[in-house]
Amino acid sequence: MEKTIYLLERIHNMTRIPVRYYDKASNVTFFSKGYMASMDPFYCDAGLWDEVTKKAETTPVIKYEEGLFLYAAYIDALGCCIVFGPVSQIRIDDEQLLLYARRHSVPPEGFLIKHRTLSELYSAISALFYFLTGKYISESDVLESSKTLADGEPIDENEHRMYMLENTEKGVHLFSYLSEREQMKYIHDGDYEGLLKHIKAYDISRIEQYIEELANKTFKKFEYLAVATITLATRAAIGGGMDPVSAYSLGNLYLQRLETCNGISGVLELQLNMMKSFTKQVQEIKKARSELSYVEEARLYILKNLNKPFTLDDIARDVNLNKSYLSRKFSQTMGVGIKEFTQIKRVEAAASMLKFSDESILTISNYLYFPSQSRFSTVFKQHFGMTPNKYREKERIISVK
Repeated sequence: MEKTIYLLERIHNMTRIPVRYYDKASNVTFFSKGYMASMDPFYCDAGLWDEVTKKAETTPVIKYEEGLFLYAAYIDALGCCIVFGPVSQIRIDDEQLLLYARRHSVPPEGFLIKHRTLSELYSAISALFYFLTGKYISESDVLESSKTLADGEPIDENEHRMYMLENTEKGVHLFSYLSEREQMKYIHDGDYEGLLKHIKAYDISRIEQYIEELANKTFKKFEYLAVATITLATRAAIGGGMDPVSAYSLGNLYLQRLETCNGISGVLELQLNMMKSFTKQVQEIKKARSELSYVEEARLYILKNLNKPFTLDDIARDVNLNKSYLSRKFSQTMGVGIKEFTQIKRVEAAASMLKFSDESILTISNYLYFPSQSRFSTVFKQHFGMTPNKYREKERIISVK
């Protein structure tokens, strides 16, 4: 037990994912990190333990809540429950956080839920499982044991093909092929605002009028169409950079919800919410990746060209980004603008040359493309608090022969 607690503490310190180690039989908590007891959903909501740890006896399970919140659970050889979470798959707003707190009787003041991906949660529970059992477990094994796939037998190729054929009958498709491609592009590109405009511009009244004229047996055809749309959206999200495990799990969750829809309007609403969910997640992923990569590319360009003349236009052209946007993101990420960053790095390079070479101050100034020796001396003094001559006298490593 001590080793288990030691590992749980290390996992929490590395991931900041809330974790608990609890013996339900004796009602004793051996370890808890992430929440104070008064704000922990598992202590505020007595039924949450049973719900999350269900079917977690032999292998770890991952549980979803409302398509946003994730838990991971495992019951060890002593019969004690180990639970990670809650964490959110995407960054949630205040309203979603408040709804969660109310659902589990948690005081909302100061209550927070950390944003972590499905892969991060899987990594935590799989590392724990290996430590306790010496056995490896794959993402697919965890997902299968978690029942995150739709209930019932897997849909085989023939059945899926039948669904697609059913949906090609005249009058069933609500969206044209071009419209469908446009929707998938919004998801792939993470263009959430574009998707909202597309949805808003669509003639919902025409759909509702058409639904009223349909026979009840057509409901199944709408279900089939929804299945195809969820599948396409899942693939579009993966193509846009979403982790495949997270994408397929989110798609499967919407397939489960599809089974609870009682009318065509509900199916349509589910499809719209599904597309919004995928698009928002891809948008977050692209935003994080692009800003970091563009800034890093710009930083490397500057460092490689300290002894050459270049402008903001040159950097923007090299990283293939609008110069105003690049300048703004660079400042936000690095804390200084591109011009100031370049000047700092040139002065730092000059300091190294003053220490480790016997090149003249004029040569160093020209090499690092300062407009003049006097300007170089002024900037250097602003940065190091002394002139280049004084710096060389104090820090010199190589002596002049």
